[in-house]
Amino acid sequence: MSTLPSKNIDEIKFAHELEPLLATEIYVEGSTDKELIDSFLKFHGINDIFIFNIDTVNIPDDIFTKHNSIKSNNKRNHIVVLCHELNEYVFGIIDSDFDYIQSRKYPPSIIKTDHSAMEMYLFNEKTMEKLFRGYSSIRPDNLNHFLNEMGKILHEVFLIRYTKEHLEKSISHRKLESELSIKKKIIKFDRNTYLKHYLASNTEKVKRFNTFIDDTRKKITVDDFRNYVHGHDFIDFLQAYLDIKHKETREHFPKLLYALLDFDDFNTYSLFVNIKNLSNKE
Repeated sequence: MSTLPSKNIDEIKFAHELEPLLATEIYVEGSTDKELIDSFLKFHGINDIFIFNIDTVNIPDDIFTKHNSIKSNNKRNHIVVLCHELNEYVFGIIDSDFDYIQSRKYPPSIIKTDHSAMEMYLFNEKTMEKLFRGYSSIRPDNLNHFLNEMGKILHEVFLIRYTKEHLEKSISHRKLESELSIKKKIIKFDRNTYLKHYLASNTEKVKRFNTFIDDTRKKITVDDFRNYVHGHDFIDFLQAYLDIKHKETREHFPKLLYALLDFDDFNTYSLFVNIKNLSNKE
């Protein structure tokens, strides 16, 4: 089966100019996002909105240059560039990412997640209660305390990620599991050792990172951890806590988590309200 993109920007534009009443198209960053939003639309009986993975569109290098962007594996940038080009015709959904620290301007057709990432819709006591029904032996004694402790750890990793984007963009992100200790429901994370290993024990870089992170802390007020946590780190943390090691299980774990969501609760989230408003049925 071919994995090449199936359409280009001109084809999308031509189709919408030819048939202005075409169903609404929304582009997302990956297959898990697509499945979540497809499930949301099905739950509400909405069939005039179609969700596409951004990988289905071929965007040439010169388009990225035109919009001062870099063509990379960052699918978020691909969606932003696509919406710059086709703002009148399509919509894009992206993670808010670091925007709660440093905001950016986007085309009007971009819709952002309410918090830093799509996975943050899972970061709540109700969803965790459902999850731990299947792991009763290691269920935290106090879920609210568990979420707070997890949030503190993931926030530290988020700040390191943010600093990496500014100071050492070329280095690979290090998973937090190596410095995460979970014994008898007690969670410990050695942040300083993690950063040291992150930067290959380069003392000067560690100092620069800590200085940048301290300056960043002064600019933000952490009123909700979900605004300052990376989605992949959240998933990695839960897999470490639940001691999920099997490769195939780890690959499907995010989709299993999304199956726990109750779409009746989503009327308070701007992202999903905006999606419903795009339907002609609303």
